[in-house]
Amino acid sequence: MVKACCAASLSFAPSVREKKSSPKFFSGAGMFRFLPILFLFVAQLFAGGLMDVPCMAATESPGLRVGSELDFPPYAFVDDAGRPAGFSVELIKAVAEAMGLTIKISTGPWDEVWKALAARQLDVLPLVAKLPERQLLVDFSLPHTETYDAFFVRKGTPSIQDIESAKGKEIVVMRSDAAHHALLERNFPDPVILVSSIAEGLALISSGKHDAFLCSKLIGTMVIKEHRITGLTAGPLIPDYKRVFSFAVKKGDTELLEKLNQGLLIIKTNGEYNRIYEKWLTADDPWKKWVKYLLPGIVTVTAVVIIGACWLLALQILVKKRTRELAAKNEMLRLAREGLEERVAERTANLATANLALQTEIGERKRAEGTLRKERDFSAGVLDTAGALVVVLDKEGRIMRFNRACEAITGYSAPEVSGRVFWGFLVPPEELEGVLQTWKALKSGNFPNKYENRWVAKDGSVRLIAWSNTAIVNPEGEIDYIIGTGLDITERKQIEEELRLSRDELERRVQERTEELKTSHQRLQQLASQLLQAQERERKRVAIELHDGLLSELAAVKMLFEGKLSLWEQGKLSDLSEFRKISDTLSMVMKETRGIMNNLHPSILDELGLIATIHWMAGEYQKSYPHIKIQKQIEVTEKDMPGSVRVVIYRVLQEALNNFAKHGKGDLVELSLTKSNSTFTFMIRDNGQGFHVGTAVKGLGLDSMRERVEIADGKFTLESACGVGTTICASWPLSENP
Repeated sequence: MVKACCAASLSFAPSVREKKSSPKFFSGAGMFRFLPILFLFVAQLFAGGLMDVPCMAATESPGLRVGSELDFPPYAFVDDAGRPAGFSVELIKAVAEAMGLTIKISTGPWDEVWKALAARQLDVLPLVAKLPERQLLVDFSLPHTETYDAFFVRKGTPSIQDIESAKGKEIVVMRSDAAHHALLERNFPDPVILVSSIAEGLALISSGKHDAFLCSKLIGTMVIKEHRITGLTAGPLIPDYKRVFSFAVKKGDTELLEKLNQGLLIIKTNGEYNRIYEKWLTADDPWKKWVKYLLPGIVTVTAVVIIGACWLLALQILVKKRTRELAAKNEMLRLAREGLEERVAERTANLATANLALQTEIGERKRAEGTLRKERDFSAGVLDTAGALVVVLDKEGRIMRFNRACEAITGYSAPEVSGRVFWGFLVPPEELEGVLQTWKALKSGNFPNKYENRWVAKDGSVRLIAWSNTAIVNPEGEIDYIIGTGLDITERKQIEEELRLSRDELERRVQERTEELKTSHQRLQQLASQLLQAQERERKRVAIELHDGLLSELAAVKMLFEGKLSLWEQGKLSDLSEFRKISDTLSMVMKETRGIMNNLHPSILDELGLIATIHWMAGEYQKSYPHIKIQKQIEVTEKDMPGSVRVVIYRVLQEALNNFAKHGKGDLVELSLTKSNSTFTFMIRDNGQGFHVGTAVKGLGLDSMRERVEIADGKFTLESACGVGTTICASWPLSENP
């Protein structure tokens, strides 16, 4: 009964599209809409369904952990004093106060707070878009707000109407945001650039690096105004999806979810929700500013009307006198007007001719500007995609253009160096005099010229560059720009020096190296053979699954459909509910298809990381095999794990759990993720019946697990014996960065 009441109340949560007015529950039409809710609330109160709310709140443990985003105005952000603020923050505070809950709010980037909730490190997030893939990981309250998204593009470029129109373009989204999930769900084929905040994504589009940024139209517009980002325009609201915001809680925490739903009902009823909504999401009504001046204004207007009437009476007397005087002057004006009309007609014709010429000139100028803009964009694209270093300087040596190759080799971004004199920070002091001499020669007309000098990168590393310089001269013979094209010859010079010093040593070691190469080649061939065998086994397994599962069930669907269709055509089948069997079978086929897809590549691993995926796998496994208990010992974080082994660990765990379910005949699985000073270790141990390792059958997938670990430069060990269970251990050295 409580849930039904909450649902009725929250169905009135206003959409962000309707900013001009919000629901008024106790006046006008809003009162009639509120009557069903009031009736349900009173009925529940008399039935005793809501009488235990204070008791629930009183027994709530202190310190409910709430996460909030850093930069998602007006919904969530950090104010100038460093405190969390915004619509969602004030909303969760109001609900907590209504239910007697004690909360502790922490802030962080969206990606981090979302993963913390999925990993059960937080209890609730007050603002989460409700998506099907997220419902696997968390539980959602009834919705409290809606908003719609749009594509932000640079001014002067065509707007993007929907996701289909965005294909072929580089789209920027915030990592793990609803827009990110929408593109993944629709299998968006083109590159998607991920950023940590909306301001960062809009700045990328403004700088011209990508095509469009997809986010909430309201929030994007506010961020542009707050951060003073220029050169952007928002397209129309896209019809592909909308954001339905709810509270998100830890998976399975039904008690907290019920309290949040009841809290929403209470603040809806007492008007607190309307106050918060109007404060953050509704524009001020300009008419309210003038209500207090209305009565004095009426008095003033009345006085003015009386004075005006007296003034009009005196004016009528004066007009009669002036009319006689003007009649004599009208004749004089008529004669003057005839001459003036002739001059106006002549002037109008001259202006029309001049206007036509001006329009022609404007059209030609626009075409020229368009051509120039295309040429400029083309030149910028060529500079950024060129493999060589390209720097454009003004006549004072200040950097005007710094292509991507320069950014990559120095670590400086183009905005960081724009307008700076290049020899003031890129040239080492001992080479400054030589560079200045070359610069003087270049300005005196000695171009193109070539020279070599070293550049100091942002991290202090030094690279040797071979330059070819030229100048762009204007019609007056003065230098406007200087263009330097360079190649990084650091490695080449080092190699030349090493060759010069070690030629004799190299000849002596040629034979030794040849033997090493032969050994390496043989090892590479073995690894390639093992990889091909593993790939072939995987293809065979998928083919068997498709043949034994999907194909057989599809054949059954086909036969069942043809049989029912034949009866329908013969008039022997009048009840269409018979076709529900076909629908149920197709649902099973779709479920198996999703299982095969997840086996081929687990998308949840990309979204949440390995640790959250392991928790999810353990939960799903225990749902399928409730008699088996899984104990987890995870003493590492996501950043501690080498990035190259996460999929390997996932596959080994998947294979081991499947083997135990089919052959183990036990009830306990222990898995651990640990690390020492030099080694990262993943171990799975069970209390099953075990087997003799030397006589293990091929169907257990042991060779596949071993190959996956060894191909990823790991060490794989297996211990098992009849009656003592099985232990699988995979370890990797911590020499590479995660």
